[in-house]
Amino acid sequence: MSKGRSGTTGSGLLGGGVKKTNQEMLMLKNEVEELRLEKEQSRNNLLHFISELDEANRRKKELEEELKQLKSTQSQGESVEGSKTATDEPVNGLESSHDACKSELSEIQDQLLKANQHNEKLKNDAEQLKVELEEKKKLEEHINGVNQENASLKSKIEELEKQIQTTAEEHKAGSDHLLREQKDEFEAATLKKEEGMAELKRKLTEASSALEQCQTEINQKTSHVDRVNQENTDLKTQLEEAKGM
Repeated sequence: MSKGRSGTTGSGLLGGGVKKTNQEMLMLKNEVEELRLEKEQSRNNLLHFISELDEANRRKKELEEELKQLKSTQSQGESVEGSKTATDEPVNGLESSHDACKSELSEIQDQLLKANQHNEKLKNDAEQLKVELEEKKKLEEHINGVNQENASLKSKIEELEKQIQTTAEEHKAGSDHLLREQKDEFEAATLKKEEGMAELKRKLTEASSALEQCQTEINQKTSHVDRVNQENTDLKTQLEEAKGM
């Protein structure tokens, strides 16, 4: 009778272990899904950031074209000034106006140079973010591989439980030693699985932290894009004012 109860107890332990494994697998799947959603959000933010960067480059090119036209207008004005005779209107005011225009053009050129440098830095940062997203993708693939290993382990545990149940039914007498061996094997397998789960959770925590850092960097780069857009808007306003002169 005591030997029969031992078989039932071993099966109960296995049942409890499988239930715990199922719960941990469900929690792990939920964590992987959250990681996938965070990665998707980061990808969308990156695409939005790149779109804004392209828009900033487009505006910069427009400003450069307007600057080119303004330079051409200034050159024509200087030619007219050189052909003036002594009977023309006072030249001092015109020369002062051209000097001011040259000074403003020089300032605008400096600002455009700074805008180009900002855009180049933002492009480099965007490439770095792409690399980081690829690394996160590789980590997710590794996690999926661990999930498959856990699923295989679960299948082995279920098969072991069936074997123990069959052994308990067919060999109730004199099976204590065999049952203990199988129980030890199950406990060792469970311990190994728990160690693997702990390592996986650690990697998930690191991945979540890396994603948060990635999101922070994207927010910072978005702020850079906003500032570049504002600088380009200011440059366009200055160009319009220069045209008005």
